[in-house]
Amino acid sequence: MVDRIDCTNCLNTTYTVNQSSLVTLEIIDNNGCIILGNTFIALNEISTDIYIPNAISPINKDGINDFLIPYKKESDNYKIISFSVYNRWGGHIFESQNALFNEETTGWDGTINGTKVQSGVYVYDIVISLPNGSIIRLSSDVTVL
Repeated sequence: MVDRIDCTNCLNTTYTVNQSSLVTLEIIDNNGCIILGNTFIALNEISTDIYIPNAISPINKDGINDFLIPYKKESDNYKIISFSVYNRWGGHIFESQNALFNEETTGWDGTINGTKVQSGVYVYDIVISLPNGSIIRLSSDVTVL
């Protein structure tokens, strides 16, 4: 639902929505011709509250920041569908189906086939199912120290 329209007969206008809404735009030209357009504005209404580290240090094996895994205070009804890690050339080096939040043993330990990776930047891609059935994709990089 549109919460506020600042000018209903201006060439340039802004509007504010307070929830996900279908917005219909109707334009009437000087000849009386009508043009209709629709767009759906989706707001992120669910706070995912997911934390993913931007650096890990698996090489020193000190038990601190040794794994790449998503963390969440309460993971009720959130499900990690897939979790992948890629090297700087796009090579697929890790994959986990149905990994668990906060469970380091289901995350990436900084190895490729049991061999420690070199320090550097890697990319992850995580697909998560939310309680409302929506699917989100979280992708970014992580530095291995």
